[in-house]
Amino acid sequence: MVHLWFNLHRRDWSVKAGRSPVQHRAAVCLSGVVFRVREAGRQRVLANRCREVHAYAAGELCDLGAPHPDAIEVSYNPYRGPLFYRKDTGASVVGAAFVYFAPDGRAFAVAPY
Repeated sequence: MVHLWFNLHRRDWSVKAGRSPVQHRAAVCLSGVVFRVREAGRQRVLANRCREVHAYAAGELCDLGAPHPDAIEVSYNPYRGPLFYRKDTGASVVGAAFVYFAPDGRAFAVAPY
């Protein structure tokens, strides 16, 4: 299982497996994804208006392909709420079967829940 987040300084995806060093990739695909938000980190961001890594996707690396045509764009904004959400409806999302993380920082989920 790997943890993945968008690196706002490098403008790419940071990938970490366990205690291994962080790798950086332009695009990534994960399967069996669970979206996680550390609430204490979110509260620090809200209080200090200072960015820190406190939200990430956890899952297994899979073969990289183009986003599935039925994929739904998902996002996270600590000022909007404590969970990841669907961009089309605003409904909360806690996971998905597959997620394609695009080079431009957007994420597209297949079968989000």
